[in-house]
Amino acid sequence: MSVTEHDEVDLFSHKPYEKYGPTEHASLTPMFFEVAVRGRMEPDEQRRPTITLKAPQSVREYFEYKDVPEDERSAATYARMVRDEYVRVARKLVETGMPPETIALVDRLREFFPGESELARAEPFSVGVLASQAIAGRSARI
Repeated sequence: MSVTEHDEVDLFSHKPYEKYGPTEHASLTPMFFEVAVRGRMEPDEQRRPTITLKAPQSVREYFEYKDVPEDERSAATYARMVRDEYVRVARKLVETGMPPETIALVDRLREFFPGESELARAEPFSVGVLASQAIAGRSARI
């Protein structure tokens, strides 16, 4: 899933997860698995629906897809952009009907949310908590 800085969904790909079959990212989102936030939903140990969000696999391809100029590309820019996109994806999931209390697990949480120790201590937290985080200079929503 990809959500723009204008809160518009510009990519959403879905394929049912086959528990006993081989499921590869490339087959789920051909051409986009390297540039989009990936996720899956499955029950946790208590059989509660849990969404796992993962960062794009290719930093270079992510920057290309997002049209980031070469001179603005850095590890810090990537971390900020992915962090903000995790929040925008969570907001869009809640806006479109996912219950805000759905458990959310975030890949590389400390890398993308540095200095937000209360979020790390709260893990696992709800998708509503993720959606309520502020985005780069903007106030929190939802």
